[in-house]
Amino acid sequence: MLAEKAREVYARIEEKRNIFIWICVAIILLSLVRFSLWAARRGRASGPGVYMQQLQSSDKQEKKYAAYALGRTGVREALPALEEILKGDSDEEIKRVAAWSIGTLDAGKLVSLLELQQKDAKHIVMETLMKLDMEKNIGFLVKRLPHEDTDTKHRILSYMESAGPAPYREELVRLAEKAGEDKSLREKSLGMLKTAGIEGFENRLWNIYYNDPDEEIKKKVYDILQGRGR
Repeated sequence: MLAEKAREVYARIEEKRNIFIWICVAIILLSLVRFSLWAARRGRASGPGVYMQQLQSSDKQEKKYAAYALGRTGVREALPALEEILKGDSDEEIKRVAAWSIGTLDAGKLVSLLELQQKDAKHIVMETLMKLDMEKNIGFLVKRLPHEDTDTKHRILSYMESAGPAPYREELVRLAEKAGEDKSLREKSLGMLKTAGIEGFENRLWNIYYNDPDEEIKKKVYDILQGRGR
């Protein structure tokens, strides 16, 4: 009698255990199905095609991330759209991300955008080139120095100063020699020459001192020649 009851209790326990095991299996299978569906949806929610669509989004963060992702993942087909953002978007932060992606995808393309007429976009291009590789890209800006407006020239001089002005003494002296150039630019060039050194350029500086019509410029040149103001 006792043995029979023991078998009945064990059978009930075994039945409950089996039910518990099947419940656990069902939960695991359901979790796997849900994860698979989530992964599939996530896969469809990202990728080059989706990022290209998101470039037109009205959501700033979504648009900015899409511009970044296209550069990071190497989608060169995005270059025209990124260029349009750089030229025409009203948000400066998004324009900077677009410029970074352009430079990452095609450095030569970013250099070519120094020809842009929009000053804000051009200055972002300059800034991005310096951030990507100052040592390599500073030369592109120095070549443009004689042809830019006063504000842009000041920016280029600042980059030259950050890179170290010594290799650009010729350009600095040439700018200082231009009597018709904006005075603030001439003064900044002369100030940078104090740091860069004037060896080999003394005669040209003396020529400024004797012939320039601006007395303040002449005084600054004289101080440099006499080794003052260091």
